[in-house]
Amino acid sequence: MAMLNTFSTFYATITLHKEETILKIEKINVEIEKTKAKITEYQAHLKELERQRTEQENTEIVGLVRGVDMTPQELAEFIRSRRAKLEIQNKKENTEHEME
Repeated sequence: MAMLNTFSTFYATITLHKEETILKIEKINVEIEKTKAKITEYQAHLKELERQRTEQENTEIVGLVRGVDMTPQELAEFIRSRRAKLEIQNKKENTEHEME
């Protein structure tokens, strides 16, 4: 009979521990789902902020371009020539660094 009481106590302890563990896991799962929802919300917010930034940058660029007294072709040529000068300058600097 003592052995049966010991077994019953042991079984009750294991069952209680199992139920506590299940509750802890469920609580963690709820927290995981809340965190995932917040991450999704923050990602959407970040995407919207990046879109707004790009829109503002584009507005600034358009304003700068319109403020220049050049035709679109002249502006394109100016940008190409500036880009070419920068490429030549970068190549020259890289060559000088390689020689050091």
